[in-house]
Amino acid sequence: MCCGTNRTVYFHIVFLRIDYRGAIAQYTLAIEIAKTEIDQDSNAATSDLTKQLASYYGNRAAAFTMLLKYREAIADCDEAITHDRAFIKAHSRKAKVLTTLGDIDGAIIAYGKGLIHDPNNASIVKEKDDIIRIKNRFELAKQCVIDCASVASSDKSKRKARQALAQIDLVLTTCTAWNDAILLKIEALSLLNRVDEAYALSTKLIRLGMSSNSKLLFLRAKCLFAQGCLDDAMKHLRQILSGDPDNKSAMMLMKALRSVGRKKDEADKAYKNRNFENAINLYTEAIELCPDENSGAYRAKLYFNRATSNANLRKHDQCVADCTRAIKLDDGYTKAYLRRAASYQIR
Repeated sequence: MCCGTNRTVYFHIVFLRIDYRGAIAQYTLAIEIAKTEIDQDSNAATSDLTKQLASYYGNRAAAFTMLLKYREAIADCDEAITHDRAFIKAHSRKAKVLTTLGDIDGAIIAYGKGLIHDPNNASIVKEKDDIIRIKNRFELAKQCVIDCASVASSDKSKRKARQALAQIDLVLTTCTAWNDAILLKIEALSLLNRVDEAYALSTKLIRLGMSSNSKLLFLRAKCLFAQGCLDDAMKHLRQILSGDPDNKSAMMLMKALRSVGRKKDEADKAYKNRNFENAINLYTEAIELCPDENSGAYRAKLYFNRATSNANLRKHDQCVADCTRAIKLDDGYTKAYLRRAASYQIR
């Protein structure tokens, strides 16, 4: 059997080759061998073997971290600390993994336990101070998002949302797997009408297993509505209410979307029957029923349909105005550009 030092050198070589799965397999083997040797040595509790075992757990934790297996990494850090309470790297590594996951309070505790054994460790002191600042940034971002709902001015609301986004982006550079922070970013992006980005980010969380998270589903429903996908938005809201029938936010949005959908259907029917005056009135009512000024593509569609109704009545100034409103909400709306150009030529 090779000695512990030789095994460690070999495992480090495997790790440095970026074969993390191979490294995990080798460290697992080393852990089993070390446990056997400790069981056979009555003095092992105070021997170098115990510290060697702790180092194997610590190194396997590092490999798990590189594979984004954070829970396994934390478990190995705990095992390392159990075998060597003064193992500073294990305390630090655990704190870093907890920080990545957004467990800031847990990370602060982990750093604190490390500092008990090495109170003058400048690196750990700095890292602990850094995550306290991260926590403060997250709280500031949350408050900015809350403030968006209370400020009267749309410009002030946008400034608050931009401030929240700036803070949360800084948080996520370190806490890359903090789902609550990602949710907050989705909310800030939605408030800035950056709906496509918000929806793409929400899809990432769905793939990470958050498909039953009611807040995520609610934000996705708002994004889908803003993108003009009313039916898909309603599906998400129904999913929320199936698991939480008393969810007031979902109930209110569902009611609002149903009202808008019904009114649009009435307007579409009037348009098909060439009752353009009635269609204009009904599209106007649908626009007023939209639950959010930044309802994006869906509101743009309503403005465009009203513009087309106005064009059929030769009200080209009103048509141009509605096409412009539609384009402002959805700058990729080709039909609105073409309809506006046609009315410019005629009026």
